[in-house]
Amino acid sequence: MDPSDASRLYFGTYRIYQTTDSASSWTAISPDLTGGGTIGAIAVAPSDSNTIYVASSDNRVNVTTDAGSGARAIWTDISAGLPNRSITRVTADPAKPTTAYVALSGFSGSLGPSAHLFETTNGGTTWTDISGNLPDIPVSQIVVDPDLTSTLYVATDIGVFYTPDGGGNWYALVNGLPRVVVNDLVLHEASRTLRAATHGRSAWDLSLPSPLAPSPVLSTSTLNFGLQDVGRTSVAQTVTLSNAGNAPLSITSIASNGDFAQSNTCTESVAPGANCAISVTFTPTAVGSRSGSLTIADDGGGGAQTVNLTGNDAGAGKDFTISVSPASVTVMPGQSATYTVTVAPQNGFDQAISLSCSGAPAGATCLISPSSLAQNGSSPSTATITLASGSTTVGGQYTLTVGGTSTVTHTASATLTVQDFSLSASPGSHSIAAGQTASYTLSVSPAAGFSHAVAFSCTGAPAGATCTVSPTSLTPRGSAASRVTVTVSTAASSAAVPPSRSIPPGFDGRIWLFLSFASLALAAVASLSLVAGRRRYPRAGRFGFGTAVLATALLAAMVMPACGGGGGGGGSGANPGTPAGSYSLTVTGSVASGSSTLTRSVMLSLKVN
Repeated sequence: MDPSDASRLYFGTYRIYQTTDSASSWTAISPDLTGGGTIGAIAVAPSDSNTIYVASSDNRVNVTTDAGSGARAIWTDISAGLPNRSITRVTADPAKPTTAYVALSGFSGSLGPSAHLFETTNGGTTWTDISGNLPDIPVSQIVVDPDLTSTLYVATDIGVFYTPDGGGNWYALVNGLPRVVVNDLVLHEASRTLRAATHGRSAWDLSLPSPLAPSPVLSTSTLNFGLQDVGRTSVAQTVTLSNAGNAPLSITSIASNGDFAQSNTCTESVAPGANCAISVTFTPTAVGSRSGSLTIADDGGGGAQTVNLTGNDAGAGKDFTISVSPASVTVMPGQSATYTVTVAPQNGFDQAISLSCSGAPAGATCLISPSSLAQNGSSPSTATITLASGSTTVGGQYTLTVGGTSTVTHTASATLTVQDFSLSASPGSHSIAAGQTASYTLSVSPAAGFSHAVAFSCTGAPAGATCTVSPTSLTPRGSAASRVTVTVSTAASSAAVPPSRSIPPGFDGRIWLFLSFASLALAAVASLSLVAGRRRYPRAGRFGFGTAVLATALLAAMVMPACGGGGGGGGSGANPGTPAGSYSLTVTGSVASGSSTLTRSVMLSLKVN
């Protein structure tokens, strides 16, 4: 019979027949599963009705995993690996459909003294001998304990044996049972009774020990805290967790939710027969009925243990409201925004309220003064929020949350807009020769609606160079970037003009004039003598030529100091131009607003070759 469906039964001849209507009709769901023998054992897996193992007298074991398909079920011969002896019983594991056990009749002979019990854990693909130290006698029945892991009971020709470790060791279950042939064994799980049917000596019952397992028990399933003022904690109520089982109870977690809190004396494990206490308190956070739960997660089976928690507010609607004005403030980095917080009690609320501020941008501070407001039950009270942004605060829109906490907590929000701008250059560097001009384009990008006039300046230009920004001021509009041009003009180098010569100081000009005329006369005489002498006296011609050269040289020596007049100037100086090298220039945008000034800068690189 199918353990999961009493109307589905099976019987075997050389094939398997199935009924699904309590034997009103039968259908063959297998071919011939024997080699000439008869089917003597059928096992339906308790955890999967589609898995059926069958064994025949001619040492064959077959399995199907789709018995629900009826006549279309597919069967597989899984006999390989089993001894060639008659199979008396096949049993499926209660929890694992791929695990099954086979019992063999006869005596081992050449197979050794213990080849009477085999196990498969993979649906019959392989078999393992688990006979261990069993006597060399036929085994007629196998029972798998569903509550004790790895515990098996077998019926043999000399009594009942059991193993607590999956066949590693076998022990005789005597306990008054005579040493006779035991034909069958049945375990009644609910009463933990093992019944043995013997050959000629009647039936015998054995009470098996209960499986080791924890059993969690709670002292109550509900706690009601009645009326309690909002924000005030109740007297603790206790829940006792006991372990009524025979194994330690492992606790994974203990938690409460809603307006309820818990503390406990429980450790990770509660011994059998021991207990621990869980204390629960109620602190309502709002008016009206409140509910929650206490949950204990453990390994006791049946899921987590739960206690339902309830309570009510006794404050008769006492509460307060909180608001912030103005709803929005706009600043630039480095400036401060001021808000007013108003707290108004309702229905006679008379508890002090602590104020807090969150959501301020990075680099900003939020200060509330005073930080706590006392309530008289009727009149509103106010506090001032000063939010100081820093020079590094990023432009954008931020939501500030102002909280008021007393017996209850309420919040209000306001908006802070930080307007800013940034500068970027394209290109960021230039390489030019002295005398050339470098041009950069600067993008002025506004943030959060920035629309103030930005004035520009440029510093760091090298010697002999100028840096100009055009336009010198602009006002961004909208969200698009605006453009300005930075021009750096360098100077080329130039050579110096030689200085003029002058008449030595104290020299009489009349003497200078006489010597000049004398030299000219001497040069003229020498030239005439040279012409005449070449005709009549060649040697005299050579003398005349030398005299002419000497007179010309004397004249040149006197004339040269006179060049440039009598002032004795030093000539024009050289222009070195812009020195070669690498330079960093800084373009700064400045915005003046009240007593503060916002500046943003960008670095430009210039290389002069």
